[in-house]
Amino acid sequence: MTFQNFVCWNFDGVQRVMNVVATQPPDYVFLATHHPVAMKKGELIKGGTEIIYSEQEFLKDFLATQDFAFVPVLGSTGAGKSHLIRWLAANIKSTDKRKVLIIPKLGTNLKDIIEMILRIEGIEGEKFADYHQRIKRATSTLTQLQAREQLLNQLAIAIGTSSQRDRSQITETQKYLVKELDSILYDPFFRQHWLKDSGIIHRLIVHTLGQHNKLEIVEERRQFSLNDLPLDVLYLSRAGEQARDFYSFLIGDEDVQKATVEWLNFHLDEAIIQVLSLGREDLQRLMREVRETLAEKDIELVLLIEDFFKLQGIDREVLEAVLAIPQQPGSKSLCAIRTALACTTGYFENLIDTVQQRVTFSVNLDVGEVSDKSLVTETDMQQFVVRYLNAARVEDKQLISWANSVNEDKENATEIPNFCEECEHRLACHAGFGEMNGIGLYPFTPNALKQMLHRVNPGDFNPRILIKDVLKHTL
Repeated sequence: MTFQNFVCWNFDGVQRVMNVVATQPPDYVFLATHHPVAMKKGELIKGGTEIIYSEQEFLKDFLATQDFAFVPVLGSTGAGKSHLIRWLAANIKSTDKRKVLIIPKLGTNLKDIIEMILRIEGIEGEKFADYHQRIKRATSTLTQLQAREQLLNQLAIAIGTSSQRDRSQITETQKYLVKELDSILYDPFFRQHWLKDSGIIHRLIVHTLGQHNKLEIVEERRQFSLNDLPLDVLYLSRAGEQARDFYSFLIGDEDVQKATVEWLNFHLDEAIIQVLSLGREDLQRLMREVRETLAEKDIELVLLIEDFFKLQGIDREVLEAVLAIPQQPGSKSLCAIRTALACTTGYFENLIDTVQQRVTFSVNLDVGEVSDKSLVTETDMQQFVVRYLNAARVEDKQLISWANSVNEDKENATEIPNFCEECEHRLACHAGFGEMNGIGLYPFTPNALKQMLHRVNPGDFNPRILIKDVLKHTL
């Protein structure tokens, strides 16, 4: 028996199933590779106890409360947060009285997200058409460079003297920045730095308006850092007269540099939404009108957000909208709402003072290393792996047919097609490499998987690392 005889998948199958950081897998691949996510449930984010929790318990509890649920799905990058959110979406169907909106992690930008909200079934009328038109007018004729210029201009306005703010609430350094910082945003020489390809302004525009043929994965907030400042003493002679005084002060004082970065980041959201021809009040009103309109029709909204970072720029407005209780004295009723959002643990802890009182419960996907004492055992890992190996071997048309049967009738759906059942090498392969639930581990063995995973992922179990750096890398 040769190695060639044993090869039982093709390159396209591996790419389709295991390209976890570049594309959103189609529904049939998602269903074929899904393995129950290990997690812990907590009533409180800080302190308190956590209990072992299952997906089915999560689904039941998420739908059990009356009129309102707000559940953060927490964990480190690659822990499977967006996968769990997508599983919820696959198990909660839209009906005449319930509308499910999932905001995917990949292939969306802020403009897309607002338009997705405006396209919720049941949202019609002139007031919503006006929001559509405003966003379209603001962005449809902009080139990539023009959009960058507009964001830079809006940021200069937001940080400067034109912005309305209570001067008694800011420091002396911030008062100085209000008067002088915009000079290096408007200066012709420094604008070349700010507007350059792959610079922070460019990255923010991709986040806001998107970029054709490019999928963006956002693992943290896009914002200014010290590395984004043009800190080179040689630039002093090339700066314009108005910018020169501030710049000479900036390059010589680290505290001013840090304060500058903080001041720019503090005003980023304001500048971003202005590029979309909306303001904070507009977004707050839009979100409220959406819920009021759905309430009039007695429709519940289920909002599932695969990555909360994708909402940077409108995140505070969305949070304010989804945390509002349905019945408020002196105001129109708001629709019932259930929200589950994926977020890194560290980022959510920064929001805790704002949202703690409204958290229904939380789930945490950081479950420890693979071991007999962990929520993820070696058996769990092997069951996880064989789902991906099998999906990479089975033809698309078989998986699509199977997934359609699952969607039509979950209770009576057939078992997923098993490539190994028809393989002439099954007995020898399973005896030599091992199997799990009748699906072979080839070209891995249980011990090889354990060692390879530990080498690339010695800490908490990370599904993305297992798929990308063990399975896909090897195949």
